[in-house]
Amino acid sequence: EAEAIFRKWGLDFAIVGSARMGLPHAAEGAVASADGRRITHWYREVRGSKRRLIVNGVSGPDFGRVSRPSIPAESGVFVYTAQNGGDFFVMTSRGRSSRYDGVLWDPLIHADGTQTAYAALKGSELWWKVDSLR
Repeated sequence: EAEAIFRKWGLDFAIVGSARMGLPHAAEGAVASADGRRITHWYREVRGSKRRLIVNGVSGPDFGRVSRPSIPAESGVFVYTAQNGGDFFVMTSRGRSSRYDGVLWDPLIHADGTQTAYAALKGSELWWKVDSLR
């Protein structure tokens, strides 16, 4: 994960090791691959009562609440949870899950970035879900 995100002269930067890398968009957090060639940055935008996550400058849909994403540095895929009222979703780099009545707030990502796993509540049933990220 980036050691620091800072804004100077109206630009956002990520500090990774001894390198300072300019980011093309605002950032709340960033992760970098081991060789420093891939940087994935993100921030949560608040617009009135709605929030959305923006990853590498690409906006996700509006929700009442979005979590901090999990992003493995090497793969660049991401997963986060989102909520509108009593409707919960898991958002990934591939799209949106089905609607659930609840979701464990921090989905896990397999080390190779190919799958995400999370606990989801649908009615009175608790499900362990594994979804592909490819």
